[in-house]
Amino acid sequence: PLGTKDWGRGLPRLEKHTFDNRPLLGTTAAGQEILLGGFSSLWFEGMTSDGKMKFLTNPDRGPNAEPFNIGVILKRPFALPNYQARLVRFEFDTTSKAITITQQLPLFRPDGTTPISGRPNLQAQAQGLAYTDEFGIDLYGNPIANDELGGDLEGVVVAPDGSFYLVDEYRPAIYNFD
Repeated sequence: PLGTKDWGRGLPRLEKHTFDNRPLLGTTAAGQEILLGGFSSLWFEGMTSDGKMKFLTNPDRGPNAEPFNIGVILKRPFALPNYQARLVRFEFDTTSKAITITQQLPLFRPDGTTPISGRPNLQAQAQGLAYTDEFGIDLYGNPIANDELGGDLEGVVVAPDGSFYLVDEYRPAIYNFD
């Protein structure tokens, strides 16, 4: 996919397009509405029969704020602690420049019913040491529970069998979903 750059076709160009009409992702405990966004990956799935580009993406770990220290403990506020990780399919119309979400695929643990969240997943040692995530808190500063399979999902690949591989930024981990 990276290949050799063919500069003979001219310099690449950047176009910006607005993702209008995003659906509601959730409402915070304070009543703030948060729309779907914060995408971390992009996979080109091909073209529709009418010439639209098809993509697959995933939001990051859900809406969260920059971490901060309380003493020696690094805490990260999560606006929607019960956010469920998901894949999002959308189409881009190259003529109208419209972006349309066509599908959201919520992600679950192997049991098929327990949602995968974006919360930290491991507290093995003291803060700042290997295998230990920052501590999650809600918007009021209350601790939130870890999710042992929670993921800070950053990249997606579609396998030949149609399953999805996502990589986790919390630690070197690869998730496979059917």
